[in-house]
Amino acid sequence: MIQQPSGASEKNLNKGPGENRKPALKAKTQGFATARLRAGRRSNSPRLDLVKLQHLAMIIISLFLAAACANQPEPLPLQPDLPETPAHSELVLIPGPAGSQAIDQFSVSLACTVEVVNTGATAIQLGRLDFVCTLDQNWQQTQHIRLAGILASGESRQVEWTAILNPADDSGLRTLMENPQRNELTWKLEAEALATVANPGAAGDGTALFAAASADGVFPLIREPVITIASMHLLKHDLVNVRLALSLDIHNPNVFPLIFESTEYDFFGEGRRWNKQRHQSALTLPPDAHTSLQLPLTLNFADMNRRLLDLVAGKGTVAYKLTGDADIRTGLDYLPQFTLHYDRQGSIKVE
Repeated sequence: MIQQPSGASEKNLNKGPGENRKPALKAKTQGFATARLRAGRRSNSPRLDLVKLQHLAMIIISLFLAAACANQPEPLPLQPDLPETPAHSELVLIPGPAGSQAIDQFSVSLACTVEVVNTGATAIQLGRLDFVCTLDQNWQQTQHIRLAGILASGESRQVEWTAILNPADDSGLRTLMENPQRNELTWKLEAEALATVANPGAAGDGTALFAAASADGVFPLIREPVITIASMHLLKHDLVNVRLALSLDIHNPNVFPLIFESTEYDFFGEGRRWNKQRHQSALTLPPDAHTSLQLPLTLNFADMNRRLLDLVAGKGTVAYKLTGDADIRTGLDYLPQFTLHYDRQGSIKVE
């Protein structure tokens, strides 16, 4: 005999197995729903735990975003466009060719070229250019050159300056150049430019600008040979003419050789011109040495009195004067050649 389960109706007994499972599944599901709603009760289902974690994560993220939005600073207002600060003006001096060149055996020319350049972005008002020439670190010559006009950005101006050094015009310079212990002198040329910022209304308008440049070098000291009359020799004497030889001593005080190339001279004896002629010699004068040179003299007694004839023939003492100009070559590019003027007078005995 089959016993019916307790609490089951007949209606349920007449249904098949599949029909009896659905109410049981529904009851089970309702039981889980009831358990989820009960406080303090926890489900053992992994899927429901994952759903709870997702809900909790969403709540945390929402709270974080809300706090972040609450703490975000208000955006700053837009700043107006400020004008750019104008670039500083800049004055530059670029040294150009500079050097020394002898004018003659006494005077020297020192010359230089400088370029005044505005490398800044604003115009400058030119002021002046100061040049200082220094010799041997103790003698100086200064010159101020006034510069006029505006020098725009990127523009330049070239200025040339020459200093003439003439010992005849300056005792200090003469002492320096005639010092026998010196064979050369060092020189230095310094230039300093002064200008101001000229752009109206620009920052720094009126600001003083300075620039400097310099050049230096060395030039040799050239000294003239020293001529003295050493002797006068009687070579030949006849009724009309007398031939004499005038011996000269030439001292070259320089540290380099000279060439005594030629000379044109006048010789006066006892106040009368005895001879005027040109002598070609091309005589080498070694450095710091003495060299002899003979100049021929010819006297025509047809133009002279008897007293002078007897003085020379008798080998007496003659008052003389010798003047002339000699062509001297140096072999230096600094001063290739110069003219030596000499004027000697005194008394000499005819030998």
